[in-house]
Amino acid sequence: MIFRDIILIWCVLLTTATFAQKNSKSQSPLLFDFAIQKYHNSLKYLDYPTAINTLQEVLVLSPEKINFKDSLLAIYFNACHSKSVVLLVQEMEAEGNNNTATFEVLARTFQNAGMLKKDLPYFEKLNLLEEHLYCLYQMATIQFNLSRVQECSENLSKIIQNPKSKSQTMEMSYEKQESQQIPYAAAVFNALGVMALQLKESVQATENFKQALLISPNFLLAKNNLSVLKK
Repeated sequence: MIFRDIILIWCVLLTTATFAQKNSKSQSPLLFDFAIQKYHNSLKYLDYPTAINTLQEVLVLSPEKINFKDSLLAIYFNACHSKSVVLLVQEMEAEGNNNTATFEVLARTFQNAGMLKKDLPYFEKLNLLEEHLYCLYQMATIQFNLSRVQECSENLSKIIQNPKSKSQTMEMSYEKQESQQIPYAAAVFNALGVMALQLKESVQATENFKQALLISPNFLLAKNNLSVLKK
C-alpha cells in the first residue's frame, strides 16, 4: 500500500466502461460518454469545480455506481474541501464502503486541520486493516501531541522491531520548507530523543539522537538536536 500515490490513482481509474452500463434508471449512453469526456477534460486542466459537478450529476443518474464516490472523495481532498470530505466519508462508512484509501483521506483531512482527537481513530482503523509503518508513525505522533506517552512509546517500539524500518523511508520536514527522506527507524530514535529531552533525561536523549545518526548520518533534525544538547 503506497499512501502517497493512492489519491491520484483514484482520479485516473474512472473508465468509459462504467459509464456505458445500462439500467432502467440511466439516461442515454451518449450522456455518459459526454460526462466522462467532460470529467477527464476537467482533470486534465485541474478544473476541480467542473469535475465535482460532473461526478455529482453521474451519481444522480446512477446512484448505485458507488465507485464514483471514491473519485469524488479524491477530488474533494485535492481541492481542500474538508467539510465535503468528512460528510462523504461518513456516508460511505454508513454504506459499508470501508477501505484503506477512504480512511486515509479522512485521517489526512483531520490532520491538516489540526483535529488530532478526530484524526487518531482513522489512523487506528487504517492500521487494523493493514499494519503499516506509516500508520504506526502517524499514530505515535498524534499520541505524543495528545500526551498519550505510553501508547506513543508502544507504537514507536513496534516500528523499531519491524525489520523494514531501516530500509523504508518517510519524508521529514525541517527549516525553510525543506525535507529529507529518512528511514523510519532513524525518525523513531529522533522522536525518542525528543521525548527523553522533555523528561530532562539528557543522557538518554543523546544516545537516541546518536542512534538516529548511525542509521541515517545525514539526518539534519537529529544533528541539530544533538548539537543543542552539546551546548
